[in-house]
Amino acid sequence: MRIYLAAAALLAAVLAVFLGQPPAQAVPYFARKYSTQCSTCHVIPPKLNQNGEDFLARGYRFAGEPDTKRTWPFAVWATQRAQWDLQRDRARSLPNRVEIISGGPVRKTRAFYFVEWLPVSQEVGGDGGRVERHGRFEDIFVSLPVGPLYFTIGQFRQITQVDVSRRLSLSEPLAFSAGLAGPRALSSRLTGLRSFSLSGRAPAVRLSHQWHRGTRAGDGWYNLMTMPFSGELVIPLTGRVHRERGFEFELRPKGVLFESYYRHGLSSIGGHAFLGSRRHQLGLVGAYNLGPWFSTVAVGRARERTGRWHSRVSWENELVPWKWAAFGFRVDDRTGPNRPVALLPYVNLEFPVTAYTWRLTAEHRQQSRARQWLLEFGIVF
Repeated sequence: MRIYLAAAALLAAVLAVFLGQPPAQAVPYFARKYSTQCSTCHVIPPKLNQNGEDFLARGYRFAGEPDTKRTWPFAVWATQRAQWDLQRDRARSLPNRVEIISGGPVRKTRAFYFVEWLPVSQEVGGDGGRVERHGRFEDIFVSLPVGPLYFTIGQFRQITQVDVSRRLSLSEPLAFSAGLAGPRALSSRLTGLRSFSLSGRAPAVRLSHQWHRGTRAGDGWYNLMTMPFSGELVIPLTGRVHRERGFEFELRPKGVLFESYYRHGLSSIGGHAFLGSRRHQLGLVGAYNLGPWFSTVAVGRARERTGRWHSRVSWENELVPWKWAAFGFRVDDRTGPNRPVALLPYVNLEFPVTAYTWRLTAEHRQQSRARQWLLEFGIVF
């Protein structure tokens, strides 16, 4: 019953958007609030341009005091995904997500918040079955100023130099997504939640500081210390999700992640180090932008609890010649047995990129014993 109530609420939001003034950003609440368009903050949604990086660095604020108007403070992103496993000649399609997204300043303070909740969340599992996670939070956090520092608490991704949630591809770069296993727990789910990855979301606390250098709000040195915990914040909307993927939280921290990087425009260079009990991860990340071309290289070295060390590398290049089209490819590699190199070309098309955006993304994985196509069609409004 709860899933049908969530679907009814979503339908009401859709009708409200199309009967009112439609928005135009990956978080379209800001478009309605400031009467702007997606090209103001995005190279192509959800990839940020310089204005978008500065807007984010100010805590979801534009410079000065632009005119605003009252509107409902959320956006919706709905997608349908098809997956074709070429090795097993097996295909499946399902509505994989409906996201309700909100964020912005906390009244007239320097604090800000961000929430990304999925009343519909499902994907194809490794065995070809349906994996349901209805009601999970992708993000839910508040960031509070403490003098020149910011204290952030909630659930969020661990690394900040490259936010893979704003990627144009469908899969995450291996250098960020590859996990480190944690100690065994009484349940397989908690064992999985004890693992750590740079792009993984987890309940956490973070202390961050930006040493501003340059004329842009987003430029300068960033230094962060993050302490993630094992768990997942979720409001289960079905009995199956409640049994299999309900709320979990373990007070013992996984370790500490230190991150430092310098950003100038849309380019950055930096490093990170995760220190946990019997597991560690070190890495370097460089991102470079020249006009419509974007390139990111991430290299890392990780020590498992077994004592083994692994290396992981991701190299991604993207060309965005128009505001409605992007083309890219990524190379992923990881040392170890049965770890062949993967090549992933992809294309992202969006239309009309004005008052709302329809998105079509196709990605191919070319890898020994793991060849597949992913196709995703969605709308952001």
